[in-house]
Amino acid sequence: MHRVERDGHYDQAYVTLGTVTRTVAGQVTVDHVGLLLAKYPVAGTLIKHTQDAWYYVMHEQLRRASEAQQEQASVLIVTSDTASDALLLVVTSRQRPEWRGLFTKDPQLMTAIAQGGKLRMECDEGPCLAHVTPLVDLNGTTVAHVVARMPEAPVRGAVLAALWRNILFSLTVLIIVAVVLSRSVGSWLQADERARAQLASDHSGITDSIAYAGKIQRAMVPTPAVYEALFEG
Repeated sequence: MHRVERDGHYDQAYVTLGTVTRTVAGQVTVDHVGLLLAKYPVAGTLIKHTQDAWYYVMHEQLRRASEAQQEQASVLIVTSDTASDALLLVVTSRQRPEWRGLFTKDPQLMTAIAQGGKLRMECDEGPCLAHVTPLVDLNGTTVAHVVARMPEAPVRGAVLAALWRNILFSLTVLIIVAVVLSRSVGSWLQADERARAQLASDHSGITDSIAYAGKIQRAMVPTPAVYEALFEG
Protein backbone atom coordinates (compact mmCIF):
# COMPACT_ATOMS: atom_id res chain seq x y z
CA MET A 1 0.00 0.00 0.00
CA HIS A 2 2.85 2.38 0.86
CA ARG A 3 4.58 1.67 -2.45
CA VAL A 4 1.41 2.43 -4.38
CA GLU A 5 0.95 5.72 -2.53
CA ARG A 6 4.63 6.61 -2.98
CA ASP A 7 4.43 5.96 -6.73
CA GLY A 8 1.28 8.07 -6.82
CA HIS A 9 3.10 11.08 -5.35
CA TYR A 10 5.98 10.75 -7.81
CA ASP A 11 3.64 10.20 -10.76
CA GLN A 12 1.71 13.33 -9.83
CA ALA A 13 4.95 15.34 -9.69
CA TYR A 14 5.97 14.08 -13.12
CA VAL A 15 2.51 14.83 -14.54
CA THR A 16 2.78 18.39 -13.25
CA LEU A 17 6.25 18.85 -14.74
CA GLY A 18 5.13 17.30 -18.03
CA THR A 19 2.20 19.71 -18.21
CA VAL A 20 4.62 22.61 -17.73
CA THR A 21 7.07 21.51 -20.44
CA ARG A 22 4.35 20.73 -22.98
CA THR A 23 2.60 24.04 -22.30
CA VAL A 24 5.82 26.01 -22.73
CA ALA A 25 6.77 24.02 -25.84
CA GLY A 26 3.41 24.92 -27.34
CA GLN A 27 3.90 28.63 -26.58
CA VAL A 28 7.51 29.14 -27.66
CA THR A 29 8.19 30.12 -31.26
CA VAL A 30 10.81 27.52 -32.14
CA ASP A 31 12.31 29.55 -35.00
CA HIS A 32 13.11 32.36 -32.55
CA VAL A 33 15.32 30.00 -30.57
CA GLY A 34 17.44 29.24 -33.61
CA LEU A 35 17.56 32.90 -34.64
CA LEU A 36 18.67 33.96 -31.14
CA LEU A 37 21.42 31.34 -31.11
CA ALA A 38 22.68 32.64 -34.45
CA LYS A 39 22.34 36.28 -33.39
CA TYR A 40 24.17 35.93 -30.07
CA PRO A 41 26.86 33.24 -30.53
CA VAL A 42 28.90 34.22 -27.45
CA ALA A 43 28.08 33.26 -23.85
CA GLY A 44 26.96 36.14 -21.62
CA THR A 45 26.04 38.39 -24.54
CA LEU A 46 22.52 38.84 -23.20
CA ILE A 47 22.75 40.44 -19.76
CA LYS A 48 19.14 41.69 -19.42
CA HIS A 49 15.86 40.05 -20.28
CA THR A 50 14.70 43.23 -22.02
CA GLN A 51 17.80 43.36 -24.22
CA ASP A 52 16.08 41.38 -26.97
CA ALA A 53 12.34 41.23 -27.64
CA TRP A 54 12.31 37.55 -28.61
CA TYR A 55 14.35 36.62 -25.56
CA TYR A 56 12.10 38.70 -23.31
CA VAL A 57 8.96 36.97 -24.61
CA MET A 58 10.47 33.51 -24.02
CA HIS A 59 11.62 34.43 -20.53
CA GLU A 60 8.13 35.69 -19.65
CA GLN A 61 6.59 32.44 -20.89
CA LEU A 62 8.95 30.43 -18.69
CA ARG A 63 8.52 32.76 -15.71
CA ARG A 64 4.73 32.54 -15.84
CA ALA A 65 4.90 28.75 -16.13
CA SER A 66 7.08 28.62 -13.02
CA GLU A 67 4.82 31.02 -11.10
CA ALA A 68 1.81 28.86 -11.95
CA GLN A 69 3.47 26.12 -9.86
CA GLN A 70 4.19 28.54 -6.97
CA GLU A 71 7.80 28.59 -8.26
CA GLN A 72 8.31 25.03 -7.05
CA ALA A 73 9.33 24.13 -10.61
CA SER A 74 12.14 25.89 -12.42
CA VAL A 75 11.77 25.99 -16.19
CA LEU A 76 14.54 26.37 -18.75
CA ILE A 77 15.38 25.82 -22.39
CA VAL A 78 18.64 24.09 -23.27
CA THR A 79 20.33 23.41 -26.56
CA SER A 80 23.07 21.06 -27.69
CA ASP A 81 26.40 22.66 -28.57
CA THR A 82 28.51 20.37 -30.74
CA ALA A 83 31.61 22.56 -30.41
CA SER A 84 31.82 22.10 -26.64
CA ASP A 85 29.98 18.74 -26.59
CA ALA A 86 27.66 20.12 -23.90
CA LEU A 87 24.15 21.31 -23.24
CA LEU A 88 23.94 25.09 -22.92
CA LEU A 89 21.28 27.26 -21.35
CA VAL A 90 19.20 29.39 -23.69
CA VAL A 91 16.67 30.96 -21.35
CA THR A 92 15.45 30.21 -17.82
CA SER A 93 12.61 31.26 -15.52
CA ARG A 94 15.13 32.81 -13.11
CA GLN A 95 15.63 36.54 -12.63
CA ARG A 96 19.02 36.88 -14.34
CA PRO A 97 19.82 35.71 -17.88
CA GLU A 98 22.25 32.80 -18.22
CA TRP A 99 22.67 32.99 -21.96
CA ARG A 100 24.71 30.07 -23.28
CA GLY A 101 25.77 29.14 -19.77
CA LEU A 102 26.85 25.54 -19.21
CA PHE A 103 24.00 23.27 -18.22
CA THR A 104 25.76 19.91 -18.30
CA LYS A 105 28.51 17.91 -19.95
CA ASP A 106 27.37 14.63 -18.43
CA PRO A 107 26.89 12.22 -21.36
CA GLN A 108 24.25 10.16 -19.54
CA LEU A 109 22.20 13.23 -18.65
CA MET A 110 22.58 14.60 -22.18
CA THR A 111 21.30 11.29 -23.58
CA ALA A 112 18.37 11.24 -21.15
CA ILE A 113 17.39 14.80 -22.10
CA ALA A 114 17.66 13.99 -25.80
CA GLN A 115 15.24 11.09 -25.27
CA GLY A 116 12.77 13.36 -23.46
CA GLY A 117 10.12 12.42 -20.92
CA LYS A 118 10.61 12.08 -17.17
CA LEU A 119 13.95 11.66 -15.44
CA ARG A 120 15.84 12.27 -12.22
CA MET A 121 18.88 14.51 -12.11
CA GLU A 122 21.16 16.34 -9.71
CA CYS A 123 20.47 20.04 -9.12
CA ASP A 124 22.29 22.63 -7.04
CA GLU A 125 19.88 21.97 -4.17
CA GLY A 126 20.16 18.17 -4.44
CA PRO A 127 18.25 15.43 -6.32
CA CYS A 128 15.53 16.71 -8.64
CA LEU A 129 12.65 15.30 -10.63
CA ALA A 130 12.47 16.59 -14.18
CA HIS A 131 10.50 16.34 -17.39
CA VAL A 132 11.75 17.18 -20.89
CA THR A 133 9.85 18.12 -24.06
CA PRO A 134 11.71 18.78 -27.33
CA LEU A 135 11.31 21.96 -29.38
CA VAL A 136 11.00 20.82 -33.00
CA ASP A 137 11.00 23.17 -35.99
CA LEU A 138 8.88 22.84 -39.14
CA ASN A 139 11.55 20.65 -40.73
CA GLY A 140 11.31 18.12 -37.91
CA THR A 141 14.67 19.13 -36.45
CA THR A 142 15.02 19.31 -32.66
CA VAL A 143 16.38 22.79 -31.95
CA ALA A 144 16.29 22.71 -28.16
CA HIS A 145 14.56 21.12 -25.18
CA VAL A 146 12.24 22.52 -22.53
CA VAL A 147 13.19 21.23 -19.08
CA ALA A 148 11.03 21.63 -15.97
CA ARG A 149 12.46 20.39 -12.69
CA MET A 150 11.67 20.48 -9.00
CA PRO A 151 13.52 19.32 -5.88
CA GLU A 152 12.75 15.74 -4.92
CA ALA A 153 12.84 16.54 -1.18
CA PRO A 154 9.25 17.93 -0.94
CA VAL A 155 7.89 14.89 -2.80
CA ARG A 156 9.85 12.54 -0.55
CA GLY A 157 8.59 14.51 2.46
CA ALA A 158 5.00 14.10 1.30
CA VAL A 159 5.58 10.35 0.89
CA LEU A 160 7.02 10.07 4.42
CA ALA A 161 4.16 12.15 5.83
CA ALA A 162 1.67 9.81 4.15
CA LEU A 163 3.56 6.80 5.52
CA TRP A 164 3.44 8.13 9.10
CA ARG A 165 -0.22 9.02 8.65
CA ASN A 166 -0.95 5.45 7.58
CA ILE A 167 1.08 4.06 10.48
CA LEU A 168 -0.78 6.23 13.00
CA PHE A 169 -4.10 5.25 11.45
CA SER A 170 -3.18 1.56 11.65
CA LEU A 171 -2.07 1.93 15.27
CA THR A 172 -5.32 3.70 16.12
CA VAL A 173 -7.34 0.91 14.52
CA LEU A 174 -5.29 -1.72 16.37
CA ILE A 175 -5.82 0.07 19.70
CA ILE A 176 -9.57 0.29 19.09
CA VAL A 177 -9.71 -3.39 18.13
CA ALA A 178 -7.66 -4.30 21.23
CA VAL A 179 -10.01 -2.31 23.49
CA VAL A 180 -13.10 -3.90 21.94
CA LEU A 181 -11.60 -7.39 22.21
CA SER A 182 -10.52 -6.72 25.79
CA ARG A 183 -14.03 -5.68 26.72
CA SER A 184 -15.54 -8.64 24.87
CA VAL A 185 -13.17 -11.12 26.49
CA GLY A 186 -13.88 -9.55 29.88
CA SER A 187 -17.61 -9.94 29.29
CA TRP A 188 -17.12 -13.56 28.21
CA LEU A 189 -15.04 -14.32 31.31
CA GLN A 190 -17.60 -12.70 33.59
CA ALA A 191 -20.40 -14.67 31.94
CA ASP A 192 -18.38 -17.88 32.26
CA GLU A 193 -17.67 -17.13 35.92
CA ARG A 194 -21.37 -16.53 36.58
CA ALA A 195 -22.22 -19.80 34.84
CA ARG A 196 -19.65 -21.64 36.94
CA ALA A 197 -21.00 -20.08 40.13
CA GLN A 198 -24.56 -21.02 39.15
CA LEU A 199 -23.47 -24.57 38.36
CA ALA A 200 -21.68 -24.83 41.70
CA SER A 201 -24.77 -23.49 43.46
CA ASP A 202 -27.03 -25.96 41.65
CA HIS A 203 -24.66 -28.83 42.45
CA SER A 204 -24.55 -27.85 46.12
CA GLY A 205 -28.37 -27.72 46.22
CA ILE A 206 -28.67 -31.20 44.68
CA THR A 207 -26.07 -32.61 47.10
CA ASP A 208 -27.89 -31.11 50.08
CA SER A 209 -31.21 -32.56 48.83
CA ILE A 210 -29.70 -36.02 48.46
CA ALA A 211 -28.20 -35.82 51.96
CA TYR A 212 -31.53 -34.72 53.41
CA ALA A 213 -33.37 -37.56 51.64
CA GLY A 214 -30.83 -39.99 53.07
CA LYS A 215 -31.56 -38.75 56.59
CA ILE A 216 -35.31 -39.25 56.08
CA GLN A 217 -34.73 -42.70 54.69
CA ARG A 218 -32.59 -43.70 57.65
CA ALA A 219 -35.19 -42.37 60.06
CA MET A 220 -38.03 -44.35 58.48
CA VAL A 221 -36.28 -47.65 57.74
CA PRO A 222 -35.32 -49.83 60.81
CA THR A 223 -31.71 -50.66 61.28
CA PRO A 224 -30.45 -54.24 60.72
CA ALA A 225 -30.20 -54.75 64.52
CA VAL A 226 -33.96 -54.14 64.84
CA TYR A 227 -34.70 -56.70 62.14
CA GLU A 228 -32.51 -59.26 63.90
CA ALA A 229 -34.26 -58.70 67.25
CA LEU A 230 -37.70 -59.04 65.70
CA PHE A 231 -37.05 -62.07 63.65
CA GLU A 232 -34.58 -63.88 65.88
CA GLY A 233 -35.08 -67.64 65.92
